[in-house]
Amino acid sequence: MSHFDRSYLIGVEKLMTMFPVVSVLGARQVGKSTLLHQLLPGSPYFDLERHADFERISSDPDFFLDSQPTPIVIDAAQLCPGLFQALRVKVDQARQQNGRYLIS
Repeated sequence: MSHFDRSYLIGVEKLMTMFPVVSVLGARQVGKSTLLHQLLPGSPYFDLERHADFERISSDPDFFLDSQPTPIVIDAAQLCPGLFQALRVKVDQARQQNGRYLIS
Protein backbone atom coordinates (compact mmCIF):
# COMPACT_ATOMS: atom_id res chain seq x y z
CA MET A 1 0.00 0.00 0.00
CA SER A 2 1.68 3.20 -1.08
CA HIS A 3 -1.00 5.80 -0.35
CA PHE A 4 -3.04 6.50 2.74
CA ASP A 5 -6.12 8.56 3.24
CA ARG A 6 -4.71 11.88 4.46
CA SER A 7 -6.92 11.63 7.57
CA TYR A 8 -4.78 8.74 8.90
CA LEU A 9 -1.62 10.80 8.56
CA ILE A 10 -3.23 13.87 10.10
CA GLY A 11 -4.62 11.80 12.98
CA VAL A 12 -1.29 10.25 13.92
CA GLU A 13 0.55 13.57 13.45
CA LYS A 14 -1.90 15.19 15.87
CA LEU A 15 -1.39 12.42 18.42
CA MET A 16 2.36 12.94 18.16
CA THR A 17 1.91 16.55 19.28
CA MET A 18 0.02 15.30 22.33
CA PHE A 19 2.01 12.26 23.52
CA PRO A 20 5.68 11.21 23.80
CA VAL A 21 4.94 7.75 22.36
CA VAL A 22 2.38 6.92 19.70
CA SER A 23 1.63 3.37 18.63
CA VAL A 24 0.10 2.34 15.32
CA LEU A 25 -1.80 -0.92 15.69
CA GLY A 26 -3.46 -3.14 13.14
CA ALA A 27 -3.61 -6.53 11.52
CA ARG A 28 -0.72 -7.93 9.50
CA GLN A 29 -0.14 -6.58 6.01
CA VAL A 30 -2.47 -3.57 6.27
CA GLY A 31 0.22 -0.93 5.72
CA LYS A 32 1.45 0.00 9.20
CA SER A 33 5.10 0.07 8.14
CA THR A 34 4.30 2.17 5.08
CA LEU A 35 2.40 4.61 7.27
CA LEU A 36 5.35 4.85 9.68
CA HIS A 37 7.73 5.63 6.80
CA GLN A 38 5.40 8.33 5.49
CA LEU A 39 4.98 9.97 8.88
CA LEU A 40 8.67 10.37 9.73
CA PRO A 41 10.61 9.83 6.50
CA GLY A 42 13.89 11.35 7.74
CA SER A 43 13.93 9.77 11.18
CA PRO A 44 15.90 6.72 12.28
CA TYR A 45 13.84 3.61 11.46
CA PHE A 46 14.30 0.21 13.08
CA ASP A 47 12.34 -2.93 12.24
CA LEU A 48 12.52 -5.58 14.94
CA GLU A 49 11.69 -8.26 12.39
CA ARG A 50 15.20 -7.61 10.97
CA HIS A 51 17.68 -9.62 12.99
CA ALA A 52 20.31 -6.86 13.14
CA ASP A 53 17.80 -4.30 14.44
CA PHE A 54 16.40 -6.77 16.96
CA GLU A 55 19.88 -7.61 18.30
CA ARG A 56 20.85 -3.94 18.49
CA ILE A 57 17.80 -2.98 20.54
CA SER A 58 17.18 -6.12 22.62
CA SER A 59 20.76 -6.40 23.90
CA ASP A 60 20.40 -3.13 25.86
CA PRO A 61 17.19 -1.14 25.22
CA ASP A 62 18.18 1.64 27.64
CA PHE A 63 21.53 2.23 25.94
CA PHE A 64 19.89 2.05 22.52
CA LEU A 65 17.33 4.75 23.37
CA ASP A 66 20.00 6.92 24.99
CA SER A 67 22.12 6.76 21.84
CA GLN A 68 19.39 7.66 19.32
CA PRO A 69 18.16 11.10 18.31
CA THR A 70 14.41 11.55 18.38
CA PRO A 71 11.96 11.23 16.81
CA ILE A 72 12.60 7.56 16.18
CA VAL A 73 10.47 4.86 14.53
CA ILE A 74 10.43 1.30 15.87
CA ASP A 75 8.43 -1.22 13.85
CA ALA A 76 7.26 -4.51 15.41
CA ALA A 77 8.11 -3.23 18.91
CA GLN A 78 6.12 -6.05 20.51
CA LEU A 79 8.97 -8.43 19.67
CA CYS A 80 11.14 -6.82 22.38
CA PRO A 81 9.20 -6.59 25.66
CA GLY A 82 12.18 -4.99 27.44
CA LEU A 83 11.90 -2.02 25.10
CA PHE A 84 8.69 -0.92 26.80
CA GLN A 85 10.37 -0.60 30.19
CA ALA A 86 13.14 1.47 28.61
CA LEU A 87 10.59 3.67 26.83
CA ARG A 88 8.78 4.35 30.11
CA VAL A 89 12.02 5.48 31.74
CA LYS A 90 12.91 7.75 28.79
CA VAL A 91 9.42 9.26 28.72
CA ASP A 92 9.48 9.91 32.47
CA GLN A 93 12.82 11.73 32.14
CA ALA A 94 11.26 14.39 29.88
CA ARG A 95 7.49 13.97 30.05
CA GLN A 96 6.75 17.30 28.34
CA GLN A 97 8.56 16.33 25.10
CA ASN A 98 5.96 14.86 22.75
CA GLY A 99 6.39 13.04 19.47
CA ARG A 100 9.63 11.27 20.35
CA TYR A 101 8.75 7.65 19.62
CA LEU A 102 6.52 6.19 16.92
CA ILE A 103 6.06 2.45 17.28
CA SER A 104 4.02 -0.33 15.78
